[in-house]
Amino acid sequence: GKVHLAFYHDYDHRITFDLQEELAKGEHTLNLPSLFPPNESFQALQAYRTPFHDRWLFWGLMGWGGLAVLWGFILGVWVLVNGVRRLRRLPVRTSWPLALAGLSMVALVGLVGVLLTLEQVFYFGLGDVRPVLAALPYFLLVVAVVLLLRLRRHATERWPLMPALVLLLPVLAGCAYWGFFLPH
Repeated sequence: GKVHLAFYHDYDHRITFDLQEELAKGEHTLNLPSLFPPNESFQALQAYRTPFHDRWLFWGLMGWGGLAVLWGFILGVWVLVNGVRRLRRLPVRTSWPLALAGLSMVALVGLVGVLLTLEQVFYFGLGDVRPVLAALPYFLLVVAVVLLLRLRRHATERWPLMPALVLLLPVLAGCAYWGFFLPH
């Protein structure tokens, strides 16, 4: 019998094999992509980077999530210390930027967890898993803008807020690359 093969959604270029002839050749393999003309869609898929296809990206996101946990913990302790100081009526700076940065670290860890465990989000978007997850990159973007504006106005708060921005910006760049800011 005849077997007709098409490669990666390109049905205009088909290859036909005689199954009995192929079986008569004995055990062998064929490099299917090399039998077809170049396919832009397939090349785009091969160039698409996700943590499921690149180990360095997986471990990088894992490490980034770990750093976010550490910095979020430090910010949480800092906010608690400020709260205790405020109860004792000692002078203390405003804590809302620290609390906002800490909340962004919690959201960042949640997003990294989703990115490392669910491959479908890279192809269908975060809203495919849970609709509320689609808002997470926008929340992180708003927090990054608020922290950046706060840093410009209050240079003395650079030390506590700059690490949060350093952790947020690469993940936001990844969200833009994976199309999380565009509706699917």
